[in-house]
Amino acid sequence: MFALFVDQLWLAELCFGLALGLLVSSLLVSLYEIMISTKAIEAELADIVAKGR
Repeated sequence: MFALFVDQLWLAELCFGLALGLLVSSLLVSLYEIMISTKAIEAELADIVAKGR
């Protein structure tokens, strides 16, 4: 916001692009963590089912 106020459009665009890139990378890391958690839950459920038989 300050970059726009002082009429530095290139800096504002750079900051926005960087923030957008960090947001996308954060979403990708979250998806990766969800995949890891899903595999862990599947392994636990498989153990529970195996012990029940």
